[in-house]
Amino acid sequence: MNARERFRRMMDFEAADGLPLMEVEAYDQLTVERWHKEGLPAKTSPADALGMKSPEALPIDFFPVPHYEERVLEENDDYVIAINFYGCKVKRPKDQSHYTYEGFLEHPVKCRDDWLRYRERLDADSPGRFPDDWGPEMWGRYNSADRPVGLVIHPFFFRLGLYGMGLENFMMAFYDQPDLLHEMFDHRAEMSVKIIEKVVAHVKIDYCCIAEDLAFRHSTHISPAMYREFWSPHQPQVIEALKRGGVRYIVMWSSGDLRPLLPLFIEAGFNATWPCEDFAGMNVNELAKEYGRDMRFVGNIGIRSVAQGKEAIDREIETKVIPAIERGGYVPTLDDEAPPEISWGNYCYYVNRLKEL
Repeated sequence: MNARERFRRMMDFEAADGLPLMEVEAYDQLTVERWHKEGLPAKTSPADALGMKSPEALPIDFFPVPHYEERVLEENDDYVIAINFYGCKVKRPKDQSHYTYEGFLEHPVKCRDDWLRYRERLDADSPGRFPDDWGPEMWGRYNSADRPVGLVIHPFFFRLGLYGMGLENFMMAFYDQPDLLHEMFDHRAEMSVKIIEKVVAHVKIDYCCIAEDLAFRHSTHISPAMYREFWSPHQPQVIEALKRGGVRYIVMWSSGDLRPLLPLFIEAGFNATWPCEDFAGMNVNELAKEYGRDMRFVGNIGIRSVAQGKEAIDREIETKVIPAIERGGYVPTLDDEAPPEISWGNYCYYVNRLKEL
């Protein structure tokens, strides 16, 4: 079996001849820089060095297209204030090379008129939305790939509001501007359906990730009642388009403690979630007991455990991974980006333990 076949069988609660070795989260740039100093060969990715076949997302841009012109507004010895490619004013410390660490100062959508201007860049048919080489050769390459192939709708509803309005203004808008949010969500759903239909007409994708980040360490950002009021009117058309297209796994991609919303995800048509953040109290074995075969899980290997070393890694493998893979519907990966606190030696030990299984 190749990694794609193993992924499908594990996700379908069937036996496989080995684990699909992969990560669903990216590698932090600073982490990779550290690993190159500790033995990772130069110009080699961690996945290639260890023989991993991570899922491959189609290169389709769901952000505003054309992108906003990135420009520096102000800078000093410590930081840069700039406009980023999706229209936000951000503050970036100069001693960090990864955009994860930028701080948001201002967002492009404050009222409906702003939204109407922003929406002009959210057209499914905008030139540049799909790659220039989108066509039969690319479709054939993805259809014959030896790793899982999928579509990532990012940003979806929550992140559209987060990036467009900023967290505080977005959260207040659920009360102060509900009609605006319904309009934003409806447009995003319509755009997503058009893109899905273009994709599934040519490429047999294994999964679609709805990228939300609906939760933080201790709970969800929204209540179940808010999910029903704002997500339920607009999300079904997206889920139905995926099902019509034969997409096997409809994934809620979110960190944080999702437990209050998991029953609603299942009701909405999701059948998988990742990366299942251990630090937020998500435990795949406890969740599997509650939801059975209604929900599949990917991730949940605590990055803090991997950073601690062999003993903690062995504990994750023995108490979490082994019971989960014996039950099925689970693929082990890290529960977040590998941070610089993880050494190359510890990461190799973790991957090699999975290979042994």
